[in-house]
Amino acid sequence: MQMWPGPVTFILPKKSLLPNELTGGRNSVAVRMPNHPLLLELIKSVGGALIGTSANISGKVPLTKTEDLVKLFNNQVQVIFTQTTPLQGIPSAVVDLTGKTPVVIRGGSKDLSSLEGYKLE
Repeated sequence: MQMWPGPVTFILPKKSLLPNELTGGRNSVAVRMPNHPLLLELIKSVGGALIGTSANISGKVPLTKTEDLVKLFNNQVQVIFTQTTPLQGIPSAVVDLTGKTPVVIRGGSKDLSSLEGYKLE
């Protein structure tokens, strides 16, 4: 099953070359490859990864509407990209791959049943 690009975030073990400032001092890092034409083009144009955070306040309900993002972050960020088509409305799934087996932290719109019984080495 193809997981990327799409609404799945994977939590991976942090490599030593990754600064602690990017992981909040954690021993893991969450990565995602969006399925959005503008973001995919931006990633391609910079020739690597983009670093960002989720579009919600930590511990709060994920925001799923553009107008809610603008309302919450309008005075705190320099740029907010909007789109004419509605956001998916479902947060991405989050899968922890730091242990011996995948652990689904949060479900989403993607079917993750193919991960059941999978062993990591």
